[in-house]
Amino acid sequence: MLLQIMHQPVVSDQCGVRSTIPTWMQFWTQTTEMYLLMVLALETAALPMHSDMRMQLESCCRQVDIAKKR
Repeated sequence: MLLQIMHQPVVSDQCGVRSTIPTWMQFWTQTTEMYLLMVLALETAALPMHSDMRMQLESCCRQVDIAKKR
């Protein structure tokens, strides 16, 4: 009986930690996307970008979108 009571807080703690991971991942992907879009906007405004560089940035943004949809 005492053993059960001692183990309970640990279990709830682990569940608590686990539930925060998806929100952290969501925050991370959103922040990354914002950063990429900002870089894309700055680069586009500052100078005509090389087409291959633009394609790389766009594919990065697409990968972030795919990661968010998973």
